[in-house]
Amino acid sequence: NRMINAVMEATRLDRVRAERALIIAVSMLCRRLTPEEARDLVAQLPSILQPALERCLDGPDRSVTAQAMTDEIERSIGLDREAAHATLRGVFKIVGDCVAAGQIDEVRGQLPENMKTLLPTSGGK
Repeated sequence: NRMINAVMEATRLDRVRAERALIIAVSMLCRRLTPEEARDLVAQLPSILQPALERCLDGPDRSVTAQAMTDEIERSIGLDREAAHATLRGVFKIVGDCVAAGQIDEVRGQLPENMKTLLPTSGGK
């Protein structure tokens, strides 16, 4: 609940849309990573989220881009492009706050330059 509440505050979305944005963003991020790195990331997230992410550990799927993530949030949540991009950044800020700095650095290391900017440069733990 704390993570969803933090996403709600960071994105200014209601609970249902904040939770959906969180699942979409992290699922797509996990698909972009190698299976091992995705598992390491998921292991550091709240246990209630983990079952929804288990099916996203078969990457790396290079079709997952920052644009694809923004498009999916825009379409699924009904936001305009600017709000969808801001939501994506807000979600990843909260993920960065919940995950060890070293893990975020490892995730960033697997991303192309234009996706690295979505994640904070260090985690909160």
